Amino acid sequence: MVLSCVILFSGCKKETTYFPPDIEIILPENHTTFKLPAAVKIKVRVRSSNSLNYVRISIDNSELIPVLGQRFIYPSVSDTLIEYEQFIQNQPLGETGPYVFDVAVDDGKQVTRVFRDISFVNNPVHYKGFYLFTRPGINETQIDYYDRSNTGHPFATMNGELVSAAFSDYSDLLFVATTIPSRLFAFQYEDQELIWDETPEQPYPEYNYLLADENLLYIASENERISLLQQQSGYQKAGTGLLFDSIPEKIGVNSDFFIGDFRLRHSGQRAWVSFYKTTGHVHRRFSTFITVVDFYPFKDNSGFYVIGNRDGKGLFGIYNSEGNFLSGETPLETGDLSHTARIDYRFFLLTDERTLYRLDIVNKMAVVIKQFEQEIVDMAFDRENNRVFIADRDSVRIFSYPNMELQAALSSGAPVKAVKLRFFY
Repeated sequence: MVLSCVILFSGCKKETTYFPPDIEIILPENHTTFKLPAAVKIKVRVRSSNSLNYVRISIDNSELIPVLGQRFIYPSVSDTLIEYEQFIQNQPLGETGPYVFDVAVDDGKQVTRVFRDISFVNNPVHYKGFYLFTRPGINETQIDYYDRSNTGHPFATMNGELVSAAFSDYSDLLFVATTIPSRLFAFQYEDQELIWDETPEQPYPEYNYLLADENLLYIASENERISLLQQQSGYQKAGTGLLFDSIPEKIGVNSDFFIGDFRLRHSGQRAWVSFYKTTGHVHRRFSTFITVVDFYPFKDNSGFYVIGNRDGKGLFGIYNSEGNFLSGETPLETGDLSHTARIDYRFFLLTDERTLYRLDIVNKMAVVIKQFEQEIVDMAFDRENNRVFIADRDSVRIFSYPNMELQAALSSGAPVKAVKLRFFY
């Protein structure tokens, strides 16, 4: 006889206690009020007994919807210190607060959130005058500065034809790009001081377009990339990779992304490519035949209003950068548009060769405001005093808005190329 014995072991699995991540918001402090524009210092410490999937930091409205950008961090260790500065230009249109500084941590088991109450106050922006760009001779650019009383003063003379110019109401710097030779200049208003200058990268050493936004200068170049420079120093913060055979010609910026209208070198097709502001990496790409005049950001940062041209006519559309689609595409009863300016959340000013229009994006209609005998070289809107600047080849005329009564006419002895208004906090 064979005896068999079976021994059974029984036991129970010990349950472990779950501890949520410890989140310490060091900066900003609770109930801090920031005067905008400002660089908000952010410092957060996260400790966890589990590995972390992500940390999301955002500034939300009272409904906990991010309205001033958000950032995702993917820590490689479970005890991590996050520290950076977030530049905020001003409060989004339609938002007045209160605001919530929101830190959300996902450790694979749950999402833990910690909040701080903060507030913002916009510093007032004041009109200071305008810069007039003229062409006194072949391969020359002259800049004159006109103060609040419309009195002109020589500002700078340089070799090269004007390509693009931008003014920053944050740094009070004027940026000018020229060609032949290709060069980028940053001027300070006081004493017309040249702060820094740069030459473009090879190959294709030409600049196409400048845009000043927050504390950065965005540069579209013929070398198939967009560069981001610190305004005060000219130091390059980020740049996009090369998009082969694609040349950026216009740029738009919101809180999370910047976007470029790229022209393909060897075809009539174009592409709108959006990039992450923090890295310059590609986010979305949208193929189109629309040539962009200007991009304008949504207040909720999900996309851009697009004003452009197709087949000799103006066009208004809404590009959703998250879903990568164009909606609300509306042909306008205009010619080829050349300049735009934003009046408020609803209305824009547009120009074609000789006509000034007002675009209502709610009704999606462009109506004629005024027609001119000479070709419009440039247009700008003084949002503080409700005035429209219209530049033709020989003069700059300033009109009140919306009645379009002539307030001043300034003649020029050299062909006018551009007008840039100066606002400062």
